[in-house]
Amino acid sequence: MVMNETSRQVTANASLQYRCLLTVIALVVILSVIGTYELIRYFWKKWEYTIPVLREIGQFEMYPYPLEESHEGSERNAQRNCKGKS
Repeated sequence: MVMNETSRQVTANASLQYRCLLTVIALVVILSVIGTYELIRYFWKKWEYTIPVLREIGQFEMYPYPLEESHEGSERNAQRNCKGKS
């Protein structure tokens, strides 16, 4: 009888430890997803703010992304510079 009771306690402790481990893993995964989302959102907002500012000061060509817009920007700057000199 005593062996059976001890066996149940060991099983209960193992089950509790397993549930605690799963809870900790779930919390780590959830916090990692939230943290990744916040980082992406932060840098995306920063990038959206940076593009128009770089266009205004004519430095957009230094940043190759997106490529199509950088070529258009350099053509516009070349036209603007030619008009200013003549």
